[in-house]
Amino acid sequence: MEPTSLGTVRTQIGTPVEYVQTRIPVDEVVTHAFAHALDARGMLTSPGNARYIITGEVLDLYCQLLVRPYGYARLRVSVVAAGSGEVLHSRVHTGERQSTAFIPGSGSPVPLLNGLTSGALQDAVDRSLDDPEMRSRLSPAPGMSGMQ
Repeated sequence: MEPTSLGTVRTQIGTPVEYVQTRIPVDEVVTHAFAHALDARGMLTSPGNARYIITGEVLDLYCQLLVRPYGYARLRVSVVAAGSGEVLHSRVHTGERQSTAFIPGSGSPVPLLNGLTSGALQDAVDRSLDDPEMRSRLSPAPGMSGMQ
């Protein structure tokens, strides 16, 4: 599969009609999503000052259109102590979004699928960064700063 591929729009019998692509590789899209989410939470620091490093693996990020447009994200997210390399927390987080049935002939479904996939990714990122178990393991102090 191409590193920029998100999915394929198919007819009812499975014939590909359109392909959904990102402009940059999917792993970079996910990295940017985490950077923005960490920054919005005040949890992003410069690499030299970070106490923790977030690593991850994109297990799934795709969209599909059979009857209803659908976007799905599944990420394995780990938090590592910057000094020791010890994995302090690791968990798989998911996000999914679905829309009402798409009416053929009403235009391209690609923008809708992109939006659903983006929303699913944001849900998975938010769940991972707001995970109470992760936060309790990392810092008893409020605000938990120091992520990279």
